Amino acid sequence: MILNISNRLDAFIERIGQISSWFIFILVLQVSADVLFRYFFHISSIAEPRVTMAYLAIIAMIGSAYTFQQGEHVRVDLFYAHYSEKVKQWMDYYHPCFYNHTLFTFYNIFIKRVCNAVLYNRGSLSGSWRFTL
Repeated sequence: MILNISNRLDAFIERIGQISSWFIFILVLQVSADVLFRYFFHISSIAEPRVTMAYLAIIAMIGSAYTFQQGEHVRVDLFYAHYSEKVKQWMDYYHPCFYNHTLFTFYNIFIKRVCNAVLYNRGSLSGSWRFTL
């Protein structure tokens, strides 16, 4: 049963990786169109960089599971190559936990407060950086 769940999860992550590769194609088209409109037609929009950042965030979040599954995630190979297999397995297991915790903390402290300030039209972002634990 656990092997079946693991195989389904691996297949799902593989499919998500394929989908995120299409997001990269969309991102390239978006940036190309932004450059074309800005420098050749002298048309620019404030929304263009924000949409580009949104695409990049989608790619990073969706693609991170796929790159970790394929063993291509970013790490400092200068140090990693000299570690024993046990230390490498430990790092491969616990690194996503620390990484996800950091992203979750960043989301709760910064993104959530800025989005609330913008969405609920509080007028300004002054004081939105303050948080309570």
